[in-house]
Amino acid sequence: SGRFDITSHFPTQFIDQAKKSPMLNVDEAKPNFQLMYFGFKITRPLVSDKRVREAMSIALNRAEITKAVMLGQSDPAYTYIHEGALDFAPTTKGIVKEDVARANRLLDEAGWSKRDKDGIRMKDGVRLEPIVYIPQVTYFPRVSEAIQGQLRKVGVAWKITALDSTIMPAKLTGQDFDLWTVTVPYLSAGELMNFYFDSAQMPVPNRMNWKDAATDAAIARGRTALNDADRRQGYQTAQEIVMKEHLWIPVMNTKMYQTTTKKIKGSRAHMLFQYTFYKGLDLSQ
Repeated sequence: SGRFDITSHFPTQFIDQAKKSPMLNVDEAKPNFQLMYFGFKITRPLVSDKRVREAMSIALNRAEITKAVMLGQSDPAYTYIHEGALDFAPTTKGIVKEDVARANRLLDEAGWSKRDKDGIRMKDGVRLEPIVYIPQVTYFPRVSEAIQGQLRKVGVAWKITALDSTIMPAKLTGQDFDLWTVTVPYLSAGELMNFYFDSAQMPVPNRMNWKDAATDAAIARGRTALNDADRRQGYQTAQEIVMKEHLWIPVMNTKMYQTTTKKIKGSRAHMLFQYTFYKGLDLSQ
């Protein structure tokens, strides 16, 4: 209809149609590191056991979610850091291996072997139904509900609470939930490790309440390194530690597009923390 010239918020489900439109240009931001994850508040009883956290992660079918919910406009994520990002740790590949049978075994070993009449696992009379906070925007409800359905197959009942964006930041400063989700943009492994996993960042943004001397030491080594090798080793070690603890469920690496009308020339999508428009110096009409 010609009502806009440029946007980075074209509905994901219509991107393929936009690419075929004779009136529009679509440019994908590359590189683009944006991870949608669910984090565990590990001081909460239901998710304090690493086996429970791993079970929830490996019980998922990420390819099914990205295809059915995101229509292919994202890639399944099995690591916290994209392999194309600076200081990615190759050794973290394979830590998250989707395996429903193993997920069931881990939950049994963790003491959640009994099930109620609804098929939900129980332990000491308590149901395995963690509270999950999600933003009530874009794809978060649909992805969360898809995961909720997959986890019921292994006896886990997510209690999803969708929050308006105006109150979610305040709610996430509390301690009354078990998991939460956001999509986090980053430029390097070091940026993500420094921001989320250093114990000095508790209670926010280290909402996991993760306090570990080895993790802190590895991050400090990366942050204070005077050469590339030491920086890389520090941040890669930190990645290995936190991934083996299954502090997050990595779900998908989201794609980001800039859509313009044909009259806009020289448009290029930049990766600027969930925005694609940078100053407009490369544009002309």
